[in-house]
Amino acid sequence: MLFLHAPFCWAQVQWINVDSVYAPLPMGVQVFKSTSTINGRPSVAYYVSANLKNRALIFDADTSSKRRLTPQQFFDKNKQPLLVVNTTFFSFATNQNLNAVVKNGQLVSYNVHTIAGRGKDTLTYRHPLGSAIGISKKRKADVAWLFTDSAQRKAWAIQWANGFIRDSIPALDFNTAVLNTSIINGHQGEIALSLKKWKVKTAVGGGPVLVQNGIVQISNNEELKFAGKAMDDKHPRGP
Repeated sequence: MLFLHAPFCWAQVQWINVDSVYAPLPMGVQVFKSTSTINGRPSVAYYVSANLKNRALIFDADTSSKRRLTPQQFFDKNKQPLLVVNTTFFSFATNQNLNAVVKNGQLVSYNVHTIAGRGKDTLTYRHPLGSAIGISKKRKADVAWLFTDSAQRKAWAIQWANGFIRDSIPALDFNTAVLNTSIINGHQGEIALSLKKWKVKTAVGGGPVLVQNGIVQISNNEELKFAGKAMDDKHPRGP
């Protein structure tokens, strides 16, 4: 993917165009670098801007199954693409992605929808819908919140951050997801299905969402990615 934006990018950080360092670059691709200090500490960060309308650019995703691959190994495996960006959360215990990945229109990795309770809540479970950014065949980008299931070839998406589901069932099924995301049609008084099949060619999950359609849309409370003050922690790469 050609999207890499750190959460501190736009306020106190100065970005410098460094296209010449990586030239020649395809039309519509720009590389920016910052060495601005963050809270008095040294920092080096990059972001890449790419024009979706340039059909010479291929936006693709890949994943590994039951093994760990470094960005360099993905680079070699995929015939040395222009850019490799690390995405999705990953379990080092099971060597698997914890978020949805869509490759050539098909789900190849799935969201983990269940978080087990602790302490007095060990018999309860929380089921958030994880977010993802996708690109359609018509080369339009979309940020959505997904229900995924290995029994289905496509992801189901909702266009707003839905509150997590809490119950005593250790797995989230499609019918429960539909029931908890559907809305009442104000004109007909009927239930309107909010989850729609997500028609994207390429997508990667992660989250929580920070911006959707140019509007700040932080959905950590719905996605339950970071607990407490961890949302404000600084890490060497952006979401």
